[in-house]
Amino acid sequence: MGEKGLVPIVIGITGHRDIHKGNIGVLKKRIRQLINQFREDYPDTPLIMISPLAEGADRIAASVSVEMGVSLVVPLPFHVDEYMKDFSNNESCDEFKQLLLAAENSFVLPLVEGCSNESVQADACSREKQYALVGAYVARQCHILLALWDGKDTKKTGGTSQIVNFRLSGIMNGLPLKLKDTEEWMQRFDLPNPLDLPETGPVFHLKIVRQDEDSNLSNEDWLKYYPFEVTEVKYKLILKKINGFNVAITSGNITEKEYLSSRESLVPSSMQDKFAKVREKYNKNNLSTIDRMMEAYINADVLALKSQRGLAGVIPALRLIAIMAMIMVLSYEIYAHVWHGGLMLWIYLGAFIFGLSAYYFVRLLGNDKRYLDYRALAEGIRIQFYWLIGGLRENVHHHYLRKYHSELDWIREAFKGISINNISCECDADYALVQKAWIENQGEWFTSKIKENKSKTRKTMLEYSFLATLAITFTSALLVTMIPDFAVMEPVRNEILIVLMGLLPAGAAVYEHYSSKMAFEEHEKQYELMAHLFTRAKDQLDNTDNGLQAKRIIFEIGKEALAGNGDWLLIHRDRVIEPPKA
Repeated sequence: MGEKGLVPIVIGITGHRDIHKGNIGVLKKRIRQLINQFREDYPDTPLIMISPLAEGADRIAASVSVEMGVSLVVPLPFHVDEYMKDFSNNESCDEFKQLLLAAENSFVLPLVEGCSNESVQADACSREKQYALVGAYVARQCHILLALWDGKDTKKTGGTSQIVNFRLSGIMNGLPLKLKDTEEWMQRFDLPNPLDLPETGPVFHLKIVRQDEDSNLSNEDWLKYYPFEVTEVKYKLILKKINGFNVAITSGNITEKEYLSSRESLVPSSMQDKFAKVREKYNKNNLSTIDRMMEAYINADVLALKSQRGLAGVIPALRLIAIMAMIMVLSYEIYAHVWHGGLMLWIYLGAFIFGLSAYYFVRLLGNDKRYLDYRALAEGIRIQFYWLIGGLRENVHHHYLRKYHSELDWIREAFKGISINNISCECDADYALVQKAWIENQGEWFTSKIKENKSKTRKTMLEYSFLATLAITFTSALLVTMIPDFAVMEPVRNEILIVLMGLLPAGAAVYEHYSSKMAFEEHEKQYELMAHLFTRAKDQLDNTDNGLQAKRIIFEIGKEALAGNGDWLLIHRDRVIEPPKA
């Protein structure tokens, strides 16, 4: 049931159209070998080839992909009839149509600003901009970009060298930052903040010989280029984590109860009838895009909950360690001042070893980080899901944790594969469904979490204050007994006070450590902010009947939710649960 929502690895293609025919066999062989290597390295992960199906390199990669059962996705710079005007002959047009029929999905990209249907028919510059756009789309949407390229920098707009440079640097001179008829606040191919790191990634280059060259045919292996901030080891780790997510799905046996519960958390039962109508429209026109998005969310949500349940076992183990540590203090003081028996020390030692072993067992499984990663992935998919229903084709990976690169990059990269067909969605927005099922539902959830978190914070602080007060009281009492005129207590009572004086501060420290690790105060602030933002978004949607304004509200609340998601993830990444330190 959950296997439909696997996260794919996306391979893109760019290259020359006029590749020497004698070179094609070698190039196909190298691509086959690479696909087989990906399947060997990431056996549980489906592969997608994204190719615009231009003559030459695009079709070489596409034909190998179809032959090997790799899903083919085709973004087009123009409508089909207009695109085929650039093909060399009828045989080429037939080849294009055949590959297009074999594709899982195809779609025409929007026009860039300054272009029109008329201008792309008559103006070479407009056509170059659309080719640059489709090349940039492939480069930004894939995990690995294949380049069948002679290695020469022509500086041509939309040329192979420019696409390769864009993939490695995030910079493409001459590519407009705005699409035609797109609002300023919703630009799909821009870098919205100059402090964001550009979206870059590896390029696998095969050097080719062009049709008009007399040099020897190329028989070289792949040359692999990585951006300056990404190493080969790091990028392989990203793909390995994507595969690990898919392994967890295929081996996890999601039950019907878990499936329905997670679906309910995405679309409340009260909105299922309304959602069914929207789902029917989207799946009819967009190759089950909404269903796939829902399946991906359910998979991530169920895995997060399972990992959280595994992590829950750590907290009792840590509490056991903390309790036994306090008993150790008590037993040691009693041993030193009251009773010289070793029983309590042995009890503590056994309990400490047991609790610590249980803790490191859970840590060894990595459930703590997997829970955080899967939860963050699920919440990002939730936002992508409702952006689609709200008529937005923007991809969440353009807005998630873009200020730096880290071990969390795999989550952003996973979004690429999940959202690969977003731009092809052409159904009318359902703002009422978005408001009821997402915005109001999330606002209520954050509001309930504020109350729950305040209760936990209050309880922990009361316990901490109680122990700290007792420690001060017993310390004061001990000081009083040391005054000659008040030294009326028996020695054993003094010793008991000494024991309590050491034990109670230790208990207070344990409570403070627990509160810090659970980030109660940080959660309270974050929940209050998010509850306010979702309530504000609801009020704004209630007071507008303008479709563009509604889209903007949905877009902005989605970005805020992504930011909050990232903040939550970073808070807990910095507070990995561990035993209290002395």
